[in-house]
Amino acid sequence: MRKRSLILLMAVALAPSLVAAEGTDQAPVCDEAANRAEEARLADMTAAHVERVIVELGKRRDADSLLAMAMYGRMPTFGGASGSDADNAVVAVAVDAAAAPDAGPHVLLRVIALDAVPDDVRAAASERLRKMASGNLAVALTALPDAPAAAADPDRFDRWLAAAATVDHHYRYLARVVTLLADAHDAARLDPALATMFDEAANGIAAGMIAAMAAEMALYLPNFLPLTEQCSPVRANRWNALRRRHCLHIARVLADGSDTVMDASIGHGIWRRLAAATGTEAEFVASARRHYWQYERSSALMTESIDGDARYTQLLREMLAAGHGERDAARVWLEQNNVPLEPPPDWLPINPTRIRPQR
Repeated sequence: MRKRSLILLMAVALAPSLVAAEGTDQAPVCDEAANRAEEARLADMTAAHVERVIVELGKRRDADSLLAMAMYGRMPTFGGASGSDADNAVVAVAVDAAAAPDAGPHVLLRVIALDAVPDDVRAAASERLRKMASGNLAVALTALPDAPAAAADPDRFDRWLAAAATVDHHYRYLARVVTLLADAHDAARLDPALATMFDEAANGIAAGMIAAMAAEMALYLPNFLPLTEQCSPVRANRWNALRRRHCLHIARVLADGSDTVMDASIGHGIWRRLAAATGTEAEFVASARRHYWQYERSSALMTESIDGDARYTQLLREMLAAGHGERDAARVWLEQNNVPLEPPPDWLPINPTRIRPQR
């Protein structure tokens, strides 16, 4: 992770709205220099706010606060640092977070994801993590060989599959992480102009939730590429009954036991390629239709009323704070709006191929 990753991510997302909000009624004129200046100004405003967030977090030294400091990209002591100094600062605070007695699985999972964490720290964190959450596929994925290694050594990938055969859920602990990041963000003073730009860019979604999700995406995304390649009958370097059975198990866990929409969608994508060969076509179609129905309808509801996005964001934040996942929040949102959780018999998603088993 780079020092200014969150700042740049938010700046790129928000700059177009900043330019539009401060324009006139005339048609927009493409002025590259002006756009760069506005992006730079927004980046500076965001950087100043992130500094205030870091100061708030620095008032505590518990594992959650240390993790949030690492995810926001720098420590207060190195506020003006760049390049390797800033990276070293991030790693140093992440190492402290992993060593803290109160470090939970959500902390250890993200510390392990940092490339520059020393091998001995990663090994110790991995061991603690396995003892805490052995049935979690997200934990097993930390030991998954990368795509080139999985392609070059089918025995190694099969050993990983066999070891992961007992997982029964895939939980990123998104609720805990996003809640602590959003709380830290809201505790700091947000420049009124920046607050306006956040709301303009996200149709009223709270600034703290935007920043929290951006920080999460900047640091931690599970490595699914080896699975999508080696659990495909067409692309795999080895395909037999044992691998097919193990891959189906992993796909089902992702599809039905993930706490995020994205991970569940990836699981259904893998399962789609396996359904015909495993005799699970009907089960797959039912699961995929349910998943995409809940996702597409809950998303559509946010735009069907003036305050829909604000109400959903409030619900999501409350659900995450209570320890529930993103998909749980979508289901509650549908129930609150009197929408059934199961799709109508003739319903198809926006992209119908998503629910059709591959042959």
